[in-house]
Amino acid sequence: MGSFPMTKPANAAERRHLARIAQLPCLVCGREAAIHHITSTGYARITRTHRLVAPLCPDDHQYGPTAIHTIGARLFHALHGIDLYKWASVEWDKSQALEKNKLTVPVKVNSQ
Repeated sequence: MGSFPMTKPANAAERRHLARIAQLPCLVCGREAAIHHITSTGYARITRTHRLVAPLCPDDHQYGPTAIHTIGARLFHALHGIDLYKWASVEWDKSQALEKNKLTVPVKVNSQ
């Protein structure tokens, strides 16, 4: 599978999301992971963004015999039981909720 260039740099919320996902272990084996940008639902190509990402180790991302870049999204899902598109969508929603909560936390003001 080829590389898909980003259409624009990540905004601040997307950078925080990427940092949060980068701290997670590989979804397949639990090892240290890197960011995989989701480019397919398993049935259709989608635009590559910084919002739909998942943590995968190098073997499960690019280099192993069952890596997403080796076998494709549909077979990856069937083999590993992980729908990366759905997982990434849920995680983006979690990041958005964290952003919203962070912005709506009341600030205490000393009134004397």
